[in-house]
Amino acid sequence: MKYNLTNQTYIVLLVFLFLFGCSKNKFAPKKESYTNYPDSISLLYDLGKNKKADFSKRLGYLNLAQNLILKKEVFDTLLLAKIYSLKNAIFSKTNVRDSSFFYAKKLLAVSIIKKDTLMIGKAYFKFADYYKKKSKLDSAYYFFSRSKEMYSSQGHNSEVGKKLMAMARILTDDGDHYTSETTSIDALDYLVPGIDDKYIASTYLNLSLALRNQYAYDEALAYVKKGLQIASNPINKIKLLNSKAIIFSQKKEYDKSIQTYSQILKDSIVKKNKKEYARIKDNIAFTQWLSNKSLNVEKKLITALNLRKSLNDTSGLIASY
Repeated sequence: MKYNLTNQTYIVLLVFLFLFGCSKNKFAPKKESYTNYPDSISLLYDLGKNKKADFSKRLGYLNLAQNLILKKEVFDTLLLAKIYSLKNAIFSKTNVRDSSFFYAKKLLAVSIIKKDTLMIGKAYFKFADYYKKKSKLDSAYYFFSRSKEMYSSQGHNSEVGKKLMAMARILTDDGDHYTSETTSIDALDYLVPGIDDKYIASTYLNLSLALRNQYAYDEALAYVKKGLQIASNPINKIKLLNSKAIIFSQKKEYDKSIQTYSQILKDSIVKKNKKEYARIKDNIAFTQWLSNKSLNVEKKLITALNLRKSLNDTSGLIASY
């Protein structure tokens, strides 16, 4: 896959069409009025930020705030952008992807009018996240790169590093392991130790993937070790251990590989995360077959395959098949 980073300015024209379109207010809270408050819009926005509230109520508050802003002759574009950004995040977490993308477009349109470079960078990131979840990796890569450029122009190194990390992972998924390696190393130059440890651990994970696919197994294991030393996120730890097990398998050290997989399967987080559980079950079955090709592991592989089907896990299905 060749990633074309030429300027696609027609996108800017398209997103302006979304700026003044108002969605139906089906999520608005009933029998409640906030228009008499001195700062009712800010109050509604704060209510919409409450992560403990039901998502439909949160969207209702944000819809009311949005409508109040748009009724003003001169409205607060910054607060409107924050509302669009929050709506995007809510829909993204509830997997309503078309609505999530709709508000990412609105965010970009407002950000361009305001000439807010950082907000434009945030909108491009949301575009990239949408396309990545849709498995449209060329578009995701393009918008991660555009987002990186916006943050770089404002000297936001941490955000630059995060976008480089995301780009490196796409390159790994696309099989460009050498470029992924160099992009990951670039990311580490921008990420801040102690603040960005979650992303640094993810970058070490990606380096282990890129290097093991270049048969540099010892280097790959060294990055896994570095990642495990700073990883606080349980899923990151599991992914790093999974990479470690694969490296052992590729070195034909099957006993070490199976032992590592068995360790992962005991983790309660894996049992709750169906995507990771399917990954580990598939990998351990395949490794058991590699260690002894007289074993019949077909049933185990099909179980993992069916679970991935139920999750619509595209990359997982490719691995299973």
